[in-house]
Amino acid sequence: MAKTNRTGELVIQLRKKFMESYEKYKDDDVYDDDDLKLIQDDWYLKRFLLAAYRNLDDAFKMLDETMRWRNDMYISQVRDYHFPSELYQIGGLFIYEPDKKGTMVLYMRIRMHRKTVELDEPEKGFVVHTFNKAEKLSKGQGFAIVFDLTGAGYSNLDLPFLSFLIQFGRNHFPGSLSYILVYNLPWILSSFQKVVFKMLPEGATNLIKFASGKEIFDYIDPENVPDYIEGGKCRRNFRAVAPGSRQILDVMTHYGYSRDVYDRVYPMYQKDLEEAARALQEKEYEDPLPGFFDEMKCEWAPLPLPSRRVREPKKKRTITVEESQEPTKKLKKQSSQDLLSVFPSDIASFVFDGKSYVAEIDLKNRTDQLVAYKILSTNPRNYTVSPFKGILLPKSALRVTVTFMGKSTSPSPIPSSKDKFLIVSTVVTSQNMSAQDFAKLWKNQPSELSSYKLRSRIAFTSAEETFDSLDSSISNVSFTSTASKGSLSEQLIRMDYKFRQLDAKYTRLLISFYALLLLTIVLWMLIIAHFNGCDILSSIATFANPRTKDVLNTVCKMSGLKERK
Repeated sequence: MAKTNRTGELVIQLRKKFMESYEKYKDDDVYDDDDLKLIQDDWYLKRFLLAAYRNLDDAFKMLDETMRWRNDMYISQVRDYHFPSELYQIGGLFIYEPDKKGTMVLYMRIRMHRKTVELDEPEKGFVVHTFNKAEKLSKGQGFAIVFDLTGAGYSNLDLPFLSFLIQFGRNHFPGSLSYILVYNLPWILSSFQKVVFKMLPEGATNLIKFASGKEIFDYIDPENVPDYIEGGKCRRNFRAVAPGSRQILDVMTHYGYSRDVYDRVYPMYQKDLEEAARALQEKEYEDPLPGFFDEMKCEWAPLPLPSRRVREPKKKRTITVEESQEPTKKLKKQSSQDLLSVFPSDIASFVFDGKSYVAEIDLKNRTDQLVAYKILSTNPRNYTVSPFKGILLPKSALRVTVTFMGKSTSPSPIPSSKDKFLIVSTVVTSQNMSAQDFAKLWKNQPSELSSYKLRSRIAFTSAEETFDSLDSSISNVSFTSTASKGSLSEQLIRMDYKFRQLDAKYTRLLISFYALLLLTIVLWMLIIAHFNGCDILSSIATFANPRTKDVLNTVCKMSGLKERK
């Protein structure tokens, strides 16, 4: 019986099926024409078939979602110089020399990760761009990741970000990973291992390996390991900045953030930047090979953000019932134009600042007229919005702060994903309005108002839920259903809050321990001084520095004994 190439036939069918979808939607800005060359690559399509266990429908769904995602993320348009120079300088994520088998290696230093709302999208974009670059450089043959946890702690944990890594790696880069080497896993984070394994897709755990210290050299020769790792001898500059990259201040300014926001964000990276600067001064490094970084062929522009994408279909088409029922990412436009530019456009992301959960919303008047706005909530008792109403001058911008107050009976106030916010706006003719006139604005017909809806990003149940029950609930998550994905997201954020609590308790415990230790030392010194005078203390002071002598003499005074000279 003659053998048949079943996978080859499926590749042809998959390509045909996608091209039919492309022809149907090519005028609606859902696919990127530059990505069509991937569809002509048999191996690229075969990887989707293998990930879907050769099920053509599942493979097409996965491929179609990937092509739409690549378009939304501007992957074909993004270049190395789009990202802040500081992301390169700290050396937190970089492509490096191959391992012993010739596989390209990508390093992720978790200690360098910072949770910053303002740079969340650029950082995610940087990760996606680096993965895509490794994919291209490896020519689809796969690459390895060194997940370096050296020096990482609870403050570096970002479970939603980890979930993002797993989701886009599994769904949009099938077959790209040769293996993941978890390096120097701290004992304090070892409890994550079991939970993270259950977040991974079936079979992915076989790709994970563990190494500590010099065990990394079992996989990668020392000559190819960066020198920040003890024993690493490679001097290629992994902190090299892409030509044309701008500083964080320039990037944030282009995104509309004020200098005050920059002054709050920059110190998070300052220590790592100073450490990198010292390393570059103390040692000589080789520059990356020519052609490693993208060539800058036009004037610099900031990274295009997916959340600020404005779709402009080339031609109108009939909207189906199913599409009309899908949740909209941007709020429905109630007037002939959108008066305000709202960022984020669909989700108010609440971040714990040490005292409470806070979200920031940027409003910008897109018109040449005065625009009044008002922000409403489905749960006003739990939130304070400042300022919740006002009038924006033409082309001006404003940052609104939303603080979650929580119920008085709640032991651990957490924002709920069920809570929503409505921003309504309308054109006004005068900046000086009475409270009565301002209130009458919102009684206008809906056609005269422009509105935007946002929902909370975080959903929690009781914060007293134990780690074991949380782990059990995650183990029951099915990664094939939409409902389960939402449940997983909620579980991850619950875990994030739980570990924040543990981190705070751990810090308080350390402070209490050192305070108790200091008090014990002082008490023993008082006891010694009381029963033996200052003879013993004076003997100790003989070998101490002047500052210590002053302390010992103070103890003598406290004990009521004569000070020793």
